[in-house]
Order: sequence, then structure tokens, then C-alpha cells
Amino acid sequence: MLELTHYKENFEVGIKGMINSMKNLRPNIPKEVWDRLDTEFMNVSMEELMDLLIPIYYEHLDEKTLNRVITFYKSPAGKKLAEKTSLITQDAMLAGQEWGRKIGEELGKKLAEEGY
Repeated sequence: MLELTHYKENFEVGIKGMINSMKNLRPNIPKEVWDRLDTEFMNVSMEELMDLLIPIYYEHLDEKTLNRVITFYKSPAGKKLAEKTSLITQDAMLAGQEWGRKIGEELGKKLAEEGY
């Protein structure tokens, strides 16, 4: 199921998103350092990640449900969802960052209005 859902690509999107967020917080760090760290973190063992994820799925889903999920991801709709999930995740992370920035600005304004 993890392979059918392209978990590796989704993991990579998450790592890249975290690194990009850190880049924004630490603009003084040279690009070469970020590039090296990006490569280093992309080489994290996918087997190790799978070993962590499999028990979680089995804890929350029984084998019958997992088999149904696998059947879905083998269908045209499931394949399309799996193919697009990393792009959706990437766009959702960007939207979430923008949303968080706006909320932070609004919260800062409200606190300033109240004298804080």
C-alpha cells in the first residue's frame, strides 16, 4: 500500500517543505549548505521509514481494510490520487504557510491594538 501511494515522493515533499521553511527563517545560511542538507536528508533510508510506518497502519487498520485500500490504489482513481498526492501536498503546504502568515499578522495586529 505504501508503495502504491508513492510514500517516498510524499516524504520527499515534506522534507523539502521543512527545509524551505527553515531557509526562510535562516536566510544567513549559504545556499551551498542548504543544498548539502537537502541531499543528505533526501538520502534517509526509505526502508527505515517503512519500518516505522507499517506498524502504525496495522495499529489503526485491519488487514481486510488495508486490502480494500490496496484495491482502491490499483484502480484508475486510486492511481490518479497517488500520482497527484505529492503535488497536492506541496501546494497545500504552501497554502498553509500563507494562511499561517496571515493569521500571524492578524494576531500581531490585534495584540498591538490591545497594547501588547
